[in-house]
Amino acid sequence: MIKINVDMRSVKKALKVLKYVVLLIIVAYVAFTSFYTVYDQERAVVTTFGRYTSTQGAGLHFLIPFVQDYTKVSMITNGFTMGWQEYEGRELAANVAQQTQQGYTIRGEALMITKDFNFVLTDLYIEWRVVDPYKFLYASDDPAGTLRNIIQGEAKRIIGGYDVDDALTAAKSEIQARVQENVNANLDALDIGITVSNITIQDIEPPSEEVSNAFKSVENARQQKDTDLNNARAYANEKIPEARAQADGIKKAAEAEKEARIQEATGQVARFNDLYKEYIMDKEVTRLRLYLEAMEEILPNAKVYVQDPQGVIKTLTLD
Repeated sequence: MIKINVDMRSVKKALKVLKYVVLLIIVAYVAFTSFYTVYDQERAVVTTFGRYTSTQGAGLHFLIPFVQDYTKVSMITNGFTMGWQEYEGRELAANVAQQTQQGYTIRGEALMITKDFNFVLTDLYIEWRVVDPYKFLYASDDPAGTLRNIIQGEAKRIIGGYDVDDALTAAKSEIQARVQENVNANLDALDIGITVSNITIQDIEPPSEEVSNAFKSVENARQQKDTDLNNARAYANEKIPEARAQADGIKKAAEAEKEARIQEATGQVARFNDLYKEYIMDKEVTRLRLYLEAMEEILPNAKVYVQDPQGVIKTLTLD
């Protein structure tokens, strides 16, 4: 029989130390889990006993352990492609329509039918962000998947309202603007806490390469047309001001000539009236004065030729 001697004081001391250690661990855990940090591009959705309490912004926040919990939600802009997938070291999907060295077109997402019953492959790039973290977490089980379904439905519906020529060329900007507007209207109606900031049609082309090349030729011709129109407008904008300035100069010169002629005629009329008044007062004197003035103007430039009976001609100057 083995007899074990136990020092009760040592046991009590060990239990007391253990109690303090456990207490210290609990205090440290509570202190560690009572605070959390939210960064600038994040929001924290706080729940108390499983119920939504508040949404916290950036900073250091206090949390009641075992009672409250939080979930961080990123507020940055997210992006994804639709109808196009880059290679990521995995095998191609079964519904691939076309391939390039960079990636491949997903037929199920990209294939759309136009108003005139032609097919096009449409690749979209979508940028979206969270606007209400609480609704993003709890109003939908899969908000990103819901967004993808809405975009695909609206893109197919809107492209279905355009002829293939317009969809492939001039109507791209209008189509993507309408898709974005309708998608955001649907998101507002569902109220799932997200919004689309931009939708871009990266590429839209027919499934056939020959048809695609034909439409590219049409697009190049339209671009050349726009270039020629812009050049013509630039030439017109350069020449029209010059012509207007020239016309304005001619008009001003004509107006100046007109004014000079009017002033000259007015002066002549005034002189004639003054002369007529003098003529009325003394006709003989005025008549003689006019004659002498005319002779003074004529005779200095006149030459007189005199021929004697022998036929000799002499010239007399009247200096």
